[in-house]
Amino acid sequence: VALSADGAFGAFAVNPEPEEARRRRREHAPLSAGAAVVNLATGEKTAYDNIKSFSFPAENPAWIALHKTAPEGQAKEKDKATGSDLILRELATGRELVLGNVSEFAFDKKGARLALLVDAFGQAGNGLLLRDMASGVLAVLDSGKAAYQRLSWTENGEALACLKGREDKDFEDKLFSVLGFTFPAGGPRKHAYDPQDDKSFPAGLTISPNRTPRWTEHLDALLFGIHAPKKKSAAAGSGPDAAAKSAEEPDENIPDLVLWHFQDARLQSQQRVEAETDKNFSYLSAYRVKENKFIRLADEDLRDVRPAPKDRFALGRDIREYELDGTLDGRRYEDLFVIDMASGKRTPALRKNRWPALPSPDGTKFLHYAGGVYFVYDMAAASSRPITRGVPADFVNEDDDHNEIDPPDPPVGWTKDSRAVLLSDGWDVWSVPVQGGPGLNLTGNGRKEGIRYRRQRLDSEEKGIDLSRPLYFGTYGEWTKKAGFSVIEKGSAGPRALVWEDASFGPLLKARQADVYLATRETYRDFPDWRGGRGGLKTRIR
Repeated sequence: VALSADGAFGAFAVNPEPEEARRRRREHAPLSAGAAVVNLATGEKTAYDNIKSFSFPAENPAWIALHKTAPEGQAKEKDKATGSDLILRELATGRELVLGNVSEFAFDKKGARLALLVDAFGQAGNGLLLRDMASGVLAVLDSGKAAYQRLSWTENGEALACLKGREDKDFEDKLFSVLGFTFPAGGPRKHAYDPQDDKSFPAGLTISPNRTPRWTEHLDALLFGIHAPKKKSAAAGSGPDAAAKSAEEPDENIPDLVLWHFQDARLQSQQRVEAETDKNFSYLSAYRVKENKFIRLADEDLRDVRPAPKDRFALGRDIREYELDGTLDGRRYEDLFVIDMASGKRTPALRKNRWPALPSPDGTKFLHYAGGVYFVYDMAAASSRPITRGVPADFVNEDDDHNEIDPPDPPVGWTKDSRAVLLSDGWDVWSVPVQGGPGLNLTGNGRKEGIRYRRQRLDSEEKGIDLSRPLYFGTYGEWTKKAGFSVIEKGSAGPRALVWEDASFGPLLKARQADVYLATRETYRDFPDWRGGRGGLKTRIR
C-alpha cells in the first residue's frame, strides 16, 4: 500500500484470485499481479492488470507511475529485452501517458523529474532518459548499444547514477562502467568511470552489476561494487547435439551428496541458504570525481564495509576469526574498523564485538552494546564512553531465551541532532544524552502498567528522530492483550492513547504532507482490513 504525498490517493497491489492462481500454477504460467489506484475522498478505483511495481513521487502528489510486466513471449526470446510499458497517470485528471521499453524508473524526491532506463530489443534506443514532469520534455542523458542498469537518485534529487554494460567476447558477464550526472545551472553534467581506463584498478576485477551505484552526500565520489567477472570457458562441444545434451535431465543414478568439511566456517545448510548472496557479492569501492581517483574500501581482509551517514566514515566488519565458533554456538562476533572514505585508511575500533553498531545521523559516532551497558564510540577521536550506567533502567532483554549472555533490548534510534539516543528497556522508551546524564523516561507508565511501547517510524527516509515533532508508538498490554497507538507531543507530560482496543494493529502509515494515516485492524473474528484516520489520529481508526 502507498499513499500520495497529500493523502488524496492510495495505491495497492492486487493478486490473482486463488482459483486463478492455482490454474496458472498448473499451466506453469507466471502469476502476474495487478494494481489499483483509489481516490480516497470519493472511493473511485481504477484497476490495472499486469503491474509489477508502482510509485508516487515523494513530494509531488500530481502523478503515479505504474510499471507493467513484460509480455510472456518477450521473456522467451533469446536476446530478450527487459523493458516494458510504463504508465504515467495524472491523478487530478486521470489522463495517462505510456512510455515504452522502460526497464527501470525513479522519480526524484520532489517529483519534478523522472529518470528512465530504456532496454529495447536489439538494444535499439537503449539509454538513460530524463523527463521534466512540468513541461513533459524528455531528454536523453546517455545512449548506446549497451545495457543500462541500477538507477539511483541522491536523496534530494540533485544527482543520479547508473551502470552501463557492454558485451565482451572473453567474458560471460557484461563489463560495466559507472555513469553519474549532476544538474548545475548550466545543464546536466556527466561523470563517468570505466575501470578499463584506470591502471590502478585491481587486476582481474570489474564493476559488479549486483550493487546499485550511488553518489556520496557531498557529490564528491561515486560508490559502487567490484567483483571478478566470469570468463567464457572452452565448450566441450557445440552445435545442436551439444545443446540437446545440455538440456537432458540429470542422470538419476548419480548420487546426490552433501559434503561438509570440519574446517568450513559455515555449515552446509547455511552455505545453501546464502549461496545466492555469495554469488552476488561485491567489494565496496569509490571513484573520487575531483581527484579522478579509485579507492578500494573493501577487500578479502575486510569484506563487509558499510558507509555511515554523511559518507565521511564507513564501518568495516571482520568475522574471520570468530565465524566457525559463531556457526557452532550461535554467538557471532566481529572486529570492527572505522574507515576514512576519502583516503581508505582503516582504524581498529572494537575487538570481538557481539552486537550491531548503530551510526549516528551526523556520521561521526556509533552506538554499541556490551555487558548490559550501551556505549557511544567517537569515530574521529577513536574513543568510546558508556552512556547508560547512570540511567535507572535495565536494558538487558530478560525475555530473550537464545544462547546469549545479557542480550540487549534493541535500541529505538538516534535523535536527529545526534545528541541523544532513544533506548527501550522492554517496556518504556528512554532518551539518553550522548554526553552523559540520567536519561529521561519518555513513556513513563510502561513497566508500571504492563504496557510495551514500540515506536512507529512513519517516514521511511527518516535520518534521525525529531523530538520537536509528535512521536507515535504502537502499544501492547502484556497482561490485558489490548493493543493500539499512542502519541507523545512536544511539551506533554507523557503519552496520550489514540487507540486502545481488544484488537491487533499493523504498522502505521502516514501521508508525507497530510495528517492521513492507514493501518490494519484485526481480531479473531475480523479480517485485517485497512482502516483510515485523519487529523493526527485524533479520531479512532475506522
